[in-house]
Amino acid sequence: MDDFLIDPNLPRSYPPDPGLLVTMALVAEFQELLQAYNAESQEPDQLARGEKIRNLGRSLKTRPALMVAPTVPSQASSASLGTPSSSLPSHIPETQLSRPPSTPSLGALSSPSDNGPQHPPPLHSNDDSGYAADVDVSSPAPSKPSKKRPLLKDGVEVGDNPPKRLKGRVTQLDKQLLDETDVRMKKYLQTEILKTIHGLVGYAHGRAMPSEDGPPPDEEAGPGPFLTPDFRGKVSDRPNLRIQQRAADIVKRYEESDDGIVPPAYRASWLDQNVLIDLAQKSWPGLKTIWLQQRADAVDKGMSRANRVRRGRRNERRKLAAAQTRRGLRQFCDDNLLDYPVVSVEIVSEEWMGEEWSCDEDGGKSESWRHELFATGKISAEERDDCNLQVLEEKRPMWMHINLWKWLKKRRAGRPITQKKPEKKRIDLGRVSTRMPQIIPFDFMLDPNWLAHELPRWDEGYWIRRSAWPVSFGTRGERIARTMLAEPASS
Repeated sequence: MDDFLIDPNLPRSYPPDPGLLVTMALVAEFQELLQAYNAESQEPDQLARGEKIRNLGRSLKTRPALMVAPTVPSQASSASLGTPSSSLPSHIPETQLSRPPSTPSLGALSSPSDNGPQHPPPLHSNDDSGYAADVDVSSPAPSKPSKKRPLLKDGVEVGDNPPKRLKGRVTQLDKQLLDETDVRMKKYLQTEILKTIHGLVGYAHGRAMPSEDGPPPDEEAGPGPFLTPDFRGKVSDRPNLRIQQRAADIVKRYEESDDGIVPPAYRASWLDQNVLIDLAQKSWPGLKTIWLQQRADAVDKGMSRANRVRRGRRNERRKLAAAQTRRGLRQFCDDNLLDYPVVSVEIVSEEWMGEEWSCDEDGGKSESWRHELFATGKISAEERDDCNLQVLEEKRPMWMHINLWKWLKKRRAGRPITQKKPEKKRIDLGRVSTRMPQIIPFDFMLDPNWLAHELPRWDEGYWIRRSAWPVSFGTRGERIARTMLAEPASS
């Protein structure tokens, strides 16, 4: 029940203006967007956020001002408006309440001699109330902050924003516009710049890469002094640019001497300071990668590096297996009157070659794993007891028909005779690989049990069913596929 009906002496309380609540919600959204907006970023979400800020700014121009009243009106003034200040909620400014057209404003009720002219409060970067209050319909939309790099005062070396440097002309040219000597000079100078940077920072292959936040150059680097890079900063930050400039100066002086390699006709274009700094900056990402890797190794004791190297070697083994299997299909194609170049590409892919592991599931060559290999009768007792056993365990793809797996292994050709390095033994312990292919195989290649129970679990957008067999098999496709799957179970 309304308090006014209970006690007529109580002042009447009116509900807030709905338009005011909408304005307050828009201002709150505007402030939240401003706090999260980064004018320097070119990310799509930041660009969309900037566009939304401009649209909200235009909407707020046409809405009532949202400004805290500079003074609290007297009871008489409040009574004349019909809404006492005591009845206002604490979060709603009185200046936002709607007034009848005939009702004078608060500024008209107060004496000009007492309060003087009323000025709006100054704008503040964290105050969202002043923005909507001080704009009128004719004022422009808020502009996007400038991305221009601030200028440094003369003689000031503090900061990470050096003046913009001109790019070297020859390093910006397309490779097709360079002659053979230009290409060789670019490769040579790139190498010399990189070696010079290594010496300036105290780094060599196999040692720690120094940085401002650690580690420092190790003892093997020598007494120094060394320049320390800042890999947390940008490539053009002052500590890094100083190293690049020093390396460019050293290479330039050497190449301009009698011992230089760069021909005199090419020195004007390639021994330019900006060209050499460009080459130094092209080498910088590789230096940073070394620093990032050694930080990761310090966290996980080198496990991520070892896993990455291991995955790379398995990828290379799949490529080798695919190439050797294609070579071994020539006799099969001749026997079935098939086009060898087409068939060898259609039924063999490195994605379907399974995996070859040089270790067990834990990444080591455990004694139990070596005993399993010995039980197959393909390695000797001496090899079993070798902790550094050089054997590859073959793993069939879990989706592949086991007879097709044996058929492909049987036709895999060996290494060329000219390759002197002996080939490692490959042993199949019956385990499968869970790696899924990026190229979907033909239906006749699939294991019936996996096809019935596992394939329905995979997204149809990923596993798009192909034809039952390759087009190159022609009308004899079903018979040829049946022949491939009818191989004896024993290999």
